[in-house]
Amino acid sequence: MSSIDIGAFEMSSGNIDVNLHKVNGQYRTEDEHNEWEVHDAAKMGFLNKLGDWENTTLEIIADVESTVANKAVAIVHCPWTNNTSHHHLDLDKSKSSSNEKVFTKNIVIHRDQYSSKVVVITKFLKDDLIVGLSPEFSLFVDEREKPDIDSGLFHFEDARFSQDGDWTDLVDEFNGEEYFSSIKQPNEDSKLTIFYNIDFPGITTSILDDQNLKGPRGNFLRMFAINLASGGFISECSHITFYLSTLLEEIRDDSGVNPEQIKDDLFEAIQENFAEKDSIHSESKIGQIASLVFPDKTFSEKDRIYEWWKSSNNLDELYNLLEKFHMAFQKMYDPKRTFGEELKKIVIDESQEERIDE
Repeated sequence: MSSIDIGAFEMSSGNIDVNLHKVNGQYRTEDEHNEWEVHDAAKMGFLNKLGDWENTTLEIIADVESTVANKAVAIVHCPWTNNTSHHHLDLDKSKSSSNEKVFTKNIVIHRDQYSSKVVVITKFLKDDLIVGLSPEFSLFVDEREKPDIDSGLFHFEDARFSQDGDWTDLVDEFNGEEYFSSIKQPNEDSKLTIFYNIDFPGITTSILDDQNLKGPRGNFLRMFAINLASGGFISECSHITFYLSTLLEEIRDDSGVNPEQIKDDLFEAIQENFAEKDSIHSESKIGQIASLVFPDKTFSEKDRIYEWWKSSNNLDELYNLLEKFHMAFQKMYDPKRTFGEELKKIVIDESQEERIDE
């Protein structure tokens, strides 16, 4: 979602990166590095894809445009285990300048101390005064919590539909200056962008900031965010479907081919296309979304991609896929977890409920 506007508090927006260095005390392999880097730009690290690990060594790099910052502290927090640790980063003088400060530190993450999602954020300080904050970097230890709606698939960006931008052609075609949103398909190394229209009355640049997503008003704004994301999710699923329909076309009707061999060939083709920038879809991203579209727990990642591939060029199966996409989106944000009983506070109060029942 949009970054927190901290300019009003005379604070600087910093940046953070977390790199994988070691797994169980051994320097990471090239495959582990490549897998990690697929999601690095989205500020996500998938520890759950490292196999059977007990500890990992991660390098934190945090930078901020500031003339006064002389300290940085990385906070590692796991809501599931309520484990929070603070790590003082070292100033990298070779990469810092008078206007920009770069801080680094290697930390060790132990598997038995964390579960689900772990968040890393850096505070930049002048002595003991906070002068800057970084965005969050999310680490996924296991499968209990999926990435947030926008953290892996989407980039949310505010826009003025009355002005020129990537949205202009569609806004003009649909006379949509008073529409909520527009989307832009990703390029080879970017995410799908969802533009939300701050010209619409009541929509502001900070409408999706975390501090605005609390309480009854926050519930309404979360529904607004979900409304924005739903179109992006369906678009992403449709794009993947079209892409899968182009793969291994020569063996689709060959009943003699071993399905297990097809799964391997399909996975390899996706990897090669992404590595050579012939596709914007990595096997990890397709696998992540496929786990929502095909939630059968007995399926492996290759099984799910194979099932999606089989359905991708069959008209009847396409209709079924569209229905699955609708349910998969809800599985991703989990209405019960997201809202619980809170929607009642938006719709009716106790006294109104009694009158309605009458």
